[in-house]
Amino acid sequence: MRLNKPPTTGEENSTLKIEKEVIVVTESYVEKVSRDLKTKNHVVLYCPQWLQSHIEWMFQLAAELFSLDDAIKLKYEDKESGHQTGYTPRGVEHAKDAATNPGEDTILEDDKEFWQVMEHGAQRNRGGAANIIPTEVQSFDACSDALMSGLMELGMEFLTAVEVAWGLPDGAITSNIIGGNSVMRIIHSDERECEHDQPIVSPHKDASTGTILISYGGTYVQDANGEYHEAKAERCQLTAFIGDAGESFVDYHFGKSLLAATHKVLMKKGSHPDRYSIALFMHFRPDVPIGDGRVAQDDLDQRKREIGVM
Repeated sequence: MRLNKPPTTGEENSTLKIEKEVIVVTESYVEKVSRDLKTKNHVVLYCPQWLQSHIEWMFQLAAELFSLDDAIKLKYEDKESGHQTGYTPRGVEHAKDAATNPGEDTILEDDKEFWQVMEHGAQRNRGGAANIIPTEVQSFDACSDALMSGLMELGMEFLTAVEVAWGLPDGAITSNIIGGNSVMRIIHSDERECEHDQPIVSPHKDASTGTILISYGGTYVQDANGEYHEAKAERCQLTAFIGDAGESFVDYHFGKSLLAATHKVLMKKGSHPDRYSIALFMHFRPDVPIGDGRVAQDDLDQRKREIGVM
């Protein structure tokens, strides 16, 4: 599979501009994505060794990053952009509707801290330089840039397979990701002793078009029958699923059902070391229509307000 740059011309589909781009996926890959999304709402995909090496490098850097004093980390918090890049401390973000519509495994504040980066060349929503980089952690910029580029390529292949499986025009989703607000999040939760099964992230759907997740245990995804199953990704594997923007977009433009995945993080009874994970949230360009009178930036800003980061 490969990803090439899109040409400069495209075609119009009412309010939707579709650029023709070349992303080649195999028939067996499309079949796997179609089958697993329709039954399990997530797909476990292969991660090439070179990218796995960068994942492991980032986990090492993350341990160094999150061990910094809180005073140092907090100087990298960017409230003005809605925490689009830089550091977000524990207790800021929570799942949508956690306080107003709680469930048995809902917690009001997700027990995590995280750091977000954007693609190089991207600009924050409210001005300023693109990424906020911790100068205390050597090679963080180089590693995060290479890792995000590799994950974006895998993500675009995944979304291309979705286009084929759902019978959408070539580039219907993927061409509208280019130049969008995609971010990569590096996440840390502290070590803990659980006396019983304990949720650390409440059930939720991502705001993204699609999500690529690197997590080796603890992530549970709701299947087509409403049952939760652990996403069992191991080394050289990653998990992919659809977010709310992807579901809204496909329904609005094509009248087809592409379901966003409800998922949560649950720690089983027992001892757990510090937990690190990485998520790539692929977002549309801000002006892409995803509903009546709504563009992607409207929904993204609304979600940020709902989860407490804006």
